[in-house]
Amino acid sequence: MTSFEGLDEWFQYSAVSFRAAGGPAALDPSKIPTDPTSYNSDTYRWLASRYRDVYLDFYEGIRADGTLIRQQPPHFQQHWAEHYQPITIWKQVLPLFVFGQALGGLDARHRDLAHAYTLGYGIPVMAIDRMLDALPGTPSTKNTWLFVLASYALGLEHIRKSSPPEGVESCFLRHTREMYHFFWGEETARYQVPGDVSAATLTEYLEGHSRLLSSIFFPVTIEWAFHLAEGSLPPAFAPALVALRRMRQLNDEMVDADEDIRYGIVTYPYLHALASPHGAQIAENLRATWKLDRDEPGSPKMTALTAQRRHLLQEAGSFEAAAQASMGFLRTIMRAVMSRLPAENAFDVTLLVNQRVSHLFRLAQHGWEEIPNVYQPEPFSESSGFAEPLPVPWK
Repeated sequence: MTSFEGLDEWFQYSAVSFRAAGGPAALDPSKIPTDPTSYNSDTYRWLASRYRDVYLDFYEGIRADGTLIRQQPPHFQQHWAEHYQPITIWKQVLPLFVFGQALGGLDARHRDLAHAYTLGYGIPVMAIDRMLDALPGTPSTKNTWLFVLASYALGLEHIRKSSPPEGVESCFLRHTREMYHFFWGEETARYQVPGDVSAATLTEYLEGHSRLLSSIFFPVTIEWAFHLAEGSLPPAFAPALVALRRMRQLNDEMVDADEDIRYGIVTYPYLHALASPHGAQIAENLRATWKLDRDEPGSPKMTALTAQRRHLLQEAGSFEAAAQASMGFLRTIMRAVMSRLPAENAFDVTLLVNQRVSHLFRLAQHGWEEIPNVYQPEPFSESSGFAEPLPVPWK
């Protein structure tokens, strides 16, 4: 199994935080190296239970028949319902609530900005993803693009209605503009096998201006939490938010390697393999995969191509290389959290970070295959008794 070194200080910090919070044994961070799958699942259950009442109150506004959505025209409501995914929205707003709580507590501004974020980014980006992540020949609709624009504008309107601190709106605009540019660049580069992939190419992808920065929800919502608590983002925390974007997107590239390549997206694991002695075979496989999808959609021949591709990625050590890079970004995040938050007040924050740590350990233990049915939509049920729910502070 891959060795992830240099985590001792973080595990000690997490242990202090765990003991201070009186957390259950299932969330003891010492479990991560030995039982990452159950630890990972239990972090989701804990946070879902702890923030359950906050979430359920928040959802009253943005669910398919919510108070904010009922104010919109019928055609908007219809498209909203088609793209609305509560479990995905939960993951997107979770960092805002967790960091907001750690930085001094939640109030109505956190809820209002979570609504604005969901309207302006959370749902629109799902609609865009579905249009872009489609096999060749799949039509997009004008109605969907119009819905995206209407929802984005509605989100900005709600940001302004919340009377946020200076910097909140510009943070959202900056990150969203950047994310759309990455989408655009990715679309123009689809179904192309890059030539002359080298170590310098890999470094530029990881550290430069690559699609790894297209994930916006961690940095936006965490930066908002700092703006609400302190008026601005501490400069020392800014590199951690960049690392968060890269780590989160890179983790997705590992899990979605098969899916991404079917949509013509050449991600880091494939770039790494193309730079390896297996590069020519990988390039041949990619071209054959795209041709088969175009000429014989749904062909059973795809099974053999997928198996060969995963074998080549394994042989090249590409998943392991991606995991090591992701853990490097996580270390940047860990240092920022440890320098900024007393361990005694940071238990929920450590769970957010350790979800990602345990995710990497889990993938390594299972040969880089994703484990199905790990994540649980717990905020929508009362089945988890892990944590006492926080009171809804704005009621």
